[in-house]
Amino acid sequence: MPRKKEVRFYVFNIKLISETKSTSSSYTSLFEKLYKDMVDVNTRSTDHVFLRTQYRTENSDNSEILTGKISRFDRIDNNEWLDYKKREIVEYEIPSDLFPNIRETEYVFIPDAHRFCLIENSGTVSKTAAEKFLTVGLNKVCGINEEVFVDIEKSRDAIEKIIDAKFIHRLEVNISYSNNDLNEEFTKFVDDELREAGVTKLSLKGKAHSGGSINVSESKILSGALGLSASNGDAKATIDTEKGRETIITKDNPERYSVEEEDDQDDSMRKVANKILRIFRPNGNN
Repeated sequence: MPRKKEVRFYVFNIKLISETKSTSSSYTSLFEKLYKDMVDVNTRSTDHVFLRTQYRTENSDNSEILTGKISRFDRIDNNEWLDYKKREIVEYEIPSDLFPNIRETEYVFIPDAHRFCLIENSGTVSKTAAEKFLTVGLNKVCGINEEVFVDIEKSRDAIEKIIDAKFIHRLEVNISYSNNDLNEEFTKFVDDELREAGVTKLSLKGKAHSGGSINVSESKILSGALGLSASNGDAKATIDTEKGRETIITKDNPERYSVEEEDDQDDSMRKVANKILRIFRPNGNN
């Protein structure tokens, strides 16, 4: 039997900051509004991104997930065109609702885990474009006195490489508090401290004393902040390795997940959702 193909995807942590408690329904409403309002975001040059389709799908545990197509297209506002054969500049008005060069891939949004999954599909919507679209778009449709933070899930290997480094020269960590989906003791400690203090964002910068190294593993604050940054921020560190000095930027090292592809597209998307729920909601907490 031939081996099944893999569905590979990146995951974005969506965090709604509100004066009222944010529930799964809050996140569902947010993404439904993003779709129904037809919000598109200029992500680069003439590139725009929006959610072209959206469907409510029942997951295997009877919870709901949102699936559909996320699309990139060119928005061209200039009416001056080149008539190549005549070598002349001519005016040509494109119909206002028609846009060229559409490229698209699938997405899955899991309200119970507040995670948006972008299916990897070369030449369509990049993870960078998706992050900008989600950040700008969701903040357009959220309520008054609300804010949405979007963080791509970072590679845990990159973070462990920083923590395990024998010599750390510099360390920068930017964090915000989480969606209550943390298990590690030190990470939860820092998360709780931010929440109790009412701090939505915190930046830490550390430089080792002359000739010395930053000892992350001995610091509850630094190790907790690094752990929190995997889903709720980013980190940058200058370390020494066997090959020499190296700078690690966790945002440049996103975690890439995968599941085996199923014959039915909906079943594949359910597998994606279930994997994310096992990782970020192992006890079903919301």
